[in-house]
Amino acid sequence: MNVLNNLLQPIIDFLKKLRGWVIIAPWEQGLRVRLGKHTKLLKSGFHFKLPLADIVHVQNTRLRFYTVPTQTICTKDRKTVTIGSIVGFSIQDIEILYKNIHSPEEVVCSKTQGIFAELIGQTTSETFSVIIIEETALDYLQSMTWGLKIESVKITDVAFVRTYRIINDSRWGSERMDMINSVK
Repeated sequence: MNVLNNLLQPIIDFLKKLRGWVIIAPWEQGLRVRLGKHTKLLKSGFHFKLPLADIVHVQNTRLRFYTVPTQTICTKDRKTVTIGSIVGFSIQDIEILYKNIHSPEEVVCSKTQGIFAELIGQTTSETFSVIIIEETALDYLQSMTWGLKIESVKITDVAFVRTYRIINDSRWGSERMDMINSVK
């Protein structure tokens, strides 16, 4: 069955390119790119397109939540904080989005982790406040003009903990350890 699907998929994709219309659902936005350079924002509804001349990108604009991976950061007074969060966002303008960023989830994640690192690095463990960090990160993310609407930043996990790092590097394999032991 997979062999048949693999053979038919290019034919199906080509036939879709020949279709002269696109339908955008109420919870979506479309971006029509004509001949690789002219763009037009498409709202919900029925739209004509020129086969082979137009490419239409469709994005869901509903609210989505992205779980930002847990990160470990040192405060100004050298206390270690482990923090995890969730960011809620939706696509507000697909044209601005496509012109500015490639992957919304990755950008939201990296910007959130960056602002957390900056904020926590400037505070001490005594003045650490989840609410202030959430509000400041939300304000910062909302100020970005990516075509996204940042709805919320919520810290889900916070712990002041002592961390230990285990060296996990291929350079520390048995040959390297044998060389170190022979030097002793």
